[in-house]
Formats: sequence, structure tokens, C-alpha cells
Amino acid sequence: MNISQSINKIYPELEFDKDFIVFDNSDGKGQQIKWLNKEVKQPTKTQLEKAWIKVEKELKVKEVSLKTGENILKRLEVESKTKVYEKILNELSAVVIANGTATDKLKEIVAVVTEERTKGAEEKAKL
Repeated sequence: MNISQSINKIYPELEFDKDFIVFDNSDGKGQQIKWLNKEVKQPTKTQLEKAWIKVEKELKVKEVSLKTGENILKRLEVESKTKVYEKILNELSAVVIANGTATDKLKEIVAVVTEERTKGAEEKAKL
């Protein structure tokens, strides 16, 4: 349990070093509180433990949200690449059709773009 975060959960308006201090003297007693605010009652151990459970839940929700956000960004990136490759391939195909022939370089570009598009589709399928 992080006592400071638990106190902030109970009393969000209080400030560390102004209203309370959390310290550990390395004497085996663990974290201790020095309560400096005379107007607000120091929370009990039970209150701190209940507050810590809430803090942990919020941290887990934030972690899941971050992972979800990262997955969404990755999916958008893959979709964006796929659309760009589709556009390039369509434009190159139109040039080949219009000219009736394709140079070796143009064939090479079409092959690379086609390969990248396939990779993008495979990445998208994994998500």
C-alpha cells in the first residue's frame, strides 16, 4: 500500500509536506505518517486500506485504457498504411493500363506495393 496515495484518495485537497508526511525509518515498522494538519482528522488504518483498494482499481483501469488506446492506434496505423498502398497500387495500375505496357521498374514498384499491402492486411488480421 502506498500511504501517500491512499491519503490523497481520502483527502484530495491535502498536500504532502504541508498537511502530512509519510516516512520510513528503516526500523521494521514500515511507512509511518506524521500528521501536520490540525483541522482534518488523520485517517485510520482501515480507511487507508479501503482507499488503497480504490487507488489500485483506478490504476488497473488506466493501464487497461492505455493498452486499449495503444491497440487502437496500432490498428489505425495499419489501416492507414493499407489504404495508402491500395491508392498507390490503383494509380500504378491505371498508368500501366493507360500506357498499355509496364517498364521493369514499374513492375518492381507494383510488386513491392503489393507485398506491403499484403503485410498490412496480415497485420490487420492479427489485431
